Amino acid sequence: GGHKPATQKKGISRSSSTGKHAPSASSPRARGKPHKGPSSEHVFSAASLLLDISDRLPYRSVRSASSKVWTKFDRSIRKCSTTRQVASQALWFVAQLKGEILRSTWQRKASLWVEQLTKCSHASCLHLVQQLESEAIDWNRVAEQWALERGLLTAVSEGGSAVVFHGPLSSEEEEEEAEKMAQLD
Repeated sequence: GGHKPATQKKGISRSSSTGKHAPSASSPRARGKPHKGPSSEHVFSAASLLLDISDRLPYRSVRSASSKVWTKFDRSIRKCSTTRQVASQALWFVAQLKGEILRSTWQRKASLWVEQLTKCSHASCLHLVQQLESEAIDWNRVAEQWALERGLLTAVSEGGSAVVFHGPLSSEEEEEEAEKMAQLD
């Protein structure tokens, strides 16, 4: 397999989402999504958030580093029009996450989360995807993975100080953070 550029994200087709943390119902992604009606509002939001979460993870934090796999996931999630379809994509996505980016407290909740996801309603599906973002993924570890992927992390054991990240970063903030870390070397 070929080696991808260190700064390329898995979500190759969403350059318009830079600067956003999570899409809200009032600022939906327009491209490639089904028309929103009252009953599809939660489905749309859950699918958009799942896409956004996947976009913020580097390849080294997921099991498959194939851009074809993630392009297919992108297309599949954009076609979702039911909670069952979003739940199916969320289950696949969770299985892709490597253990080192998951919070230790998540392991106790994971099986219940999966069970709830398999029988979720419109509203609970969105809530469960939000839990994935806020309770499952350790965004400090994700930031470390980005730094490692970009070759910027200096060994803390050599007396360097660790940079602590508080929550998800937009790509603009990540670039600024990367520049700061590069200047520390």
